Amino acid sequence: MRSMLAKEEEDFYSSCVACVDQALALYESREWDHSRTDAFLRTIERGVRRRTTELAVAAQVKEVSVEAEADNALWFPKKGDRVKLKRLGGTKATVVGFNKTNQTVTVRKGTITMTCTLGDLSR
Repeated sequence: MRSMLAKEEEDFYSSCVACVDQALALYESREWDHSRTDAFLRTIERGVRRRTTELAVAAQVKEVSVEAEADNALWFPKKGDRVKLKRLGGTKATVVGFNKTNQTVTVRKGTITMTCTLGDLSR
């Protein structure tokens, strides 16, 4: 995934360099005046800053999500653990039992006991 982001970043920068070269050529040939060229270069600079931020965030999100998925795949709740129920807006409940065969978890919230799947829980 990282190589795909790096390639996308490289393509973006090369297209920006081509735009800058074209703007300078138009300025040197006097087709564009100083203010128009300056405005165009500032627009390119703004785009580069925005795109750099987007790519950095995308790279971080991919790394974090891969690590989180690996952690969640290996995690099984134990009796007595406090877990968050995704379906109930993150409400915490206590694990009463866990069935490894069909990967269901029995949880208790106050006096209510319910069974849910492992995917419905988070730490």
